[in-house]
Amino acid sequence: MSSQPIECGTYTGPQAARRLGTSRATVAKMVRDGKLPNVDTGTRNLIIPRWAVDILVAPPETVVVEIPNQTVVDAAMSEAS
Repeated sequence: MSSQPIECGTYTGPQAARRLGTSRATVAKMVRDGKLPNVDTGTRNLIIPRWAVDILVAPPETVVVEIPNQTVVDAAMSEAS
């Protein structure tokens, strides 16, 4: 069995902060303000969908987002607001 990295569909709070070039506190504030969705895991850990971070990082005309399960996205967005 070969060991290959698995592409993850989410970032942790620190990973999102690094990708956005900001602090973990700023990412937490963005979640509280509804600017980033957070996947509710029942813990205090921030789990941010990768697509949400990528939209903020890339110019709008270059982002192509495929959403495999709209129900999960809707649930994440309603939790964030």
